[in-house]
Parts: sequence; C-alpha cells; structure tokens
Amino acid sequence: MSGKTAPSSFALTTAVDILLVRAAATTVTLQEEMNGTAELNVTYTRPAVGTAMVEEHEVGRASSMRVMEFSVSDADGAFAFGRSTYAVRMRSAQ
Repeated sequence: MSGKTAPSSFALTTAVDILLVRAAATTVTLQEEMNGTAELNVTYTRPAVGTAMVEEHEVGRASSMRVMEFSVSDADGAFAFGRSTYAVRMRSAQ
C-alpha cells in the first residue's frame, strides 16, 4: 500500500482483511478449509501516509475459528490496531 496520499479507510481495511485471511489460512489443516471473515475490528489512531505494513499473530484457535490480532504501521509508526475472527469448517467428503 503505497502512494503520496492516505488510502481510504475502506481500502486499507479491505487490504488488512485479505492479508489476514491469507495468514489465518496457513493455520488450517488438510481436513479443514476457510469459511469467511466472521468479525473484523480496526481502530485507526491517525491517517496512513505512504507505505503501510501489517504485523499479525494468532491469539486464539478453536475447531471452527481462528482469532488474529494485528497492527498496521507506516514510517511514522503504528496507526491502526485490531482483531479479526475467521470461520473454519471441516472439508466435505468428496
């Protein structure tokens, strides 16, 4: 996410969700599959400027969900924080 102007909060939230889905997907087993974003909460403390980087880590896991916490930073430091929950389901037998 780069540019000279701040991206809209909608564009940034969408990008964060896509990145976190990919991170959460690395935690599912071969018998499971991702089943969508159940919840996404982002708190912005100021506008983003320039390139942004997302750092995340898994904070919870159950058979039907993964919970991730994250922060988003630019050259001036962190400007957004949040938590997301992703639904997971067992793959259907084929």
